[in-house]
Amino acid sequence: MKLINKKIIFSIFIVFIITVIGISIYNNKTVNNKSFDASLRPKYHFTPESNWLNDPNGLCYYNGTFHLYYQYNPFAPCWGAIHWGHATSKDMLNWQYENIALKYDNEYDKDGCFSGSAIEKEGKLHIFYTGVKYHKIKYNEYNIPIQEEPNGFTPSQIHAVSEDGGYSFKKILPPSIMPIKDNQMRDPKVFKTKEGFYRMVLGDTEDYKNGSILFYKSNDLNEWTFEGKWTSDKFGLGWECPDFFDLNNNDVLIFSPMGAGSEEYPNIAMYLKGKMDFTNFNFNIESKGLLDESFEMYAPQTFNYYDENKQRERRIMIGWIRMSKPFDNNNTFCGMMTIPRECFIENEIFRTYPIEEFNDKRKGRLKDLKNTKNLYDIEFKIKDNFNMTLFADINKKGLYLNYDKNKSLLTIDRRDVKFEGMFGAQKIEIKIDLSSDIRIIADVSVLEIFIDKGEKSCSFTVYPLGENIFTDNNKDINIYKIE
Repeated sequence: MKLINKKIIFSIFIVFIITVIGISIYNNKTVNNKSFDASLRPKYHFTPESNWLNDPNGLCYYNGTFHLYYQYNPFAPCWGAIHWGHATSKDMLNWQYENIALKYDNEYDKDGCFSGSAIEKEGKLHIFYTGVKYHKIKYNEYNIPIQEEPNGFTPSQIHAVSEDGGYSFKKILPPSIMPIKDNQMRDPKVFKTKEGFYRMVLGDTEDYKNGSILFYKSNDLNEWTFEGKWTSDKFGLGWECPDFFDLNNNDVLIFSPMGAGSEEYPNIAMYLKGKMDFTNFNFNIESKGLLDESFEMYAPQTFNYYDENKQRERRIMIGWIRMSKPFDNNNTFCGMMTIPRECFIENEIFRTYPIEEFNDKRKGRLKDLKNTKNLYDIEFKIKDNFNMTLFADINKKGLYLNYDKNKSLLTIDRRDVKFEGMFGAQKIEIKIDLSSDIRIIADVSVLEIFIDKGEKSCSFTVYPLGENIFTDNNKDINIYKIE
């Protein structure tokens, strides 16, 4: 009898252990097992302390400090309950977390403080953002209230002013631009024109069939007058996060068209270069392109400032690299930003490239390709076919890069460095010429690839299998360690 009881107890114990292990695996929801013990938080790609991050907002250089505001859910690693998070930096690479800058607290933004921008006027920092009120609410898996339908909210464009250097804001109500029936305009970007007045651009949709940009003008940031609208049926179903600026006497429109991308990521980021006709409100497009070939960078925003050290104006862009969920239970952040990029036009081509300050993080050549810490910066020119494996384990399983000169095709295969539930394409193919310049920046759990000084780029997250680099020819490849 005692022997039987022991067998029963032992059996129950085994079932318990199997159950605990099963729950652990389920909760981590990962098909990849790291062969090393490391945090997956990037070093130079900004992440929230925990929980959810999306669009960069209010980017600016103000009172000698760079300010990064961002869409932030402090309660869960999912979209919803959107506040404005805040971080500051002296170099755009090392960021300090600040207190939440903006919370929803009135009838116009009762369900969230959506995207917007910042501008300085007479020494004070002003922000404009879209406050939303949902028509119907449902609750997601984290019990966060969200809108029941994609267009199920009423937007208002709200103005707020900081009296303490950009750390908190007093809202000016009622909103600068009140809600218009059945209108989905959002994400105000405000800037000062060469003529001296202020202009606001807003993204909108024509019944989710065409995208459009709305233009408003003001002399004092308080009273706004509608100028006009440009609509196109060539780029998706509706446009978010528009950004309009002059660069080398070219008008550049950056925007995020919904429904213009892939099955995995239908909403993408694009640019148009040309001239805006503000009499007839028509954009004469000279060139256009993707801002990310893998479609994972979204909602980029730029800001302009005068760099005293370089003695010139700089246009800096930061975008959101999307994550559908945290990597695992030990890494509670969800979402990250790109490395800041400088925008420039060279040979009539619009390019974005990592800021020069990042070069200072290089600390000599990386000699040991087996213990890289997944922190490195690679540069080379394509001279022939090549194969390279990054974030790899000892069995050479990882992220695969291949170039076929006969097809002029760069293939990025990440089937082994994705984890269950993570969105995004497994294979990315980019048409590039032989002799193209390639730069690859690896930062713990994210990879950014820049082709021909930023004519094309590609940003995406990686679930590493190891810290090895394997390449079939590294004599013409410069691999720098990053610290």
